[in-house]
Amino acid sequence: MAAGELPDSADPDALGRMLIGSFYGRHATIAGIPDDWPARVLGAIWP
Repeated sequence: MAAGELPDSADPDALGRMLIGSFYGRHATIAGIPDDWPARVLGAIWP
């Protein structure tokens, strides 16, 4: 946020939990996490 990469209205706690939650959800429902998962998740919430 200080670097201007996120708007002041961004909620870093919520964003972090959404990212972590996507890994837990993927792991719990589908066998394994693909190597491109971080890029896919970030692309979905931060185009």
